[in-house]
Amino acid sequence: MGKVYSMTIKYLDSKRISALSSDTKPTNVETNSILVDKDTYKRYWYDGSTWNWDYVAPPLRGIFAGGTGTSNVIEYITIETLGNATDFGDLLATQTGGGAVADATRGVFIGGSQMNYITIQTTGNSVDFGDTISNFGNGASFSNDTRGVFYNSASLEYITIATLGNSTDFGDPTVSSRADPAGFASSTRGIIAGGETSVDTNIIDYYTIATPSNGTDFGDLTGTVRQTTGVASETRGVRGGGYNGSYLTVMDYVTIATTGNATNFGNLTVARVTTTGGLGSANRGCFGGGHNGGDLNTIDYITIDTTGNASDFGDLTVVRSRVMGCSDYVK
Repeated sequence: MGKVYSMTIKYLDSKRISALSSDTKPTNVETNSILVDKDTYKRYWYDGSTWNWDYVAPPLRGIFAGGTGTSNVIEYITIETLGNATDFGDLLATQTGGGAVADATRGVFIGGSQMNYITIQTTGNSVDFGDTISNFGNGASFSNDTRGVFYNSASLEYITIATLGNSTDFGDPTVSSRADPAGFASSTRGIIAGGETSVDTNIIDYYTIATPSNGTDFGDLTGTVRQTTGVASETRGVRGGGYNGSYLTVMDYVTIATTGNATNFGNLTVARVTTTGGLGSANRGCFGGGHNGGDLNTIDYITIDTTGNASDFGDLTVVRSRVMGCSDYVK
């Protein structure tokens, strides 16, 4: 007999699920086993003899947390439905621009040396996760469905999102003392782009998420920028907004699995810094909050796989910049 699956959710890629016919799906599984389509989040339920294709999971949720001013606030949006954010709860403490990572269940936020987490499909206050080696701020982050990686100006650290505990050293960036870059990822590769050393930079680094190591040169952004953020699908990463002597609307994109320079994508609705305020689903990216002389409550969205300008999504519950964003979309 082959492996008997438990109630644990098994994430498969959508092409594999759509290719499975009723007679090729595994049958040596327990009743009520579930498969999940990673792109649509449609769940497939085994009733003991047949796989049923009509059980739909809750809609994907995006989380914005922390930031300047009222920086312990957590709020959420339904990513595929336009509208204003809704209050979720509070962080354990005020946290600004450290970064956020998530899997399909849990979001983890970092500020200073403290990590705290929430269960994304519930509401409530955050809970202690563990501590980091270094103090984090002016950073970036990226994650897949297992591992979250936090970038500090001189180093990277990682956690296993499903397991509480302290962070572990991941490696070093290609250029040290680089603050406020963008971070985004596919299921296998993380990207750190832009940021400020003594001057604004256009540097793009990449990292293999499953293998702790130092960064490798990827290419260059279309221009120099700091205080920016990123969103990504499995194939494409988009960096938007920022500052380089003036507030920017520009977005550019890369194909994550290759290396090379970025290409122009379009423009945000409002010029602003967007530090760590990006989140998304398989094909929608959202940019929350920001600053352009005053803090903002703007949320923009884009279709990641189609170039063009951003559109208005709605508003945060409070104005703030350096907000941290994550979602329960997993690649």
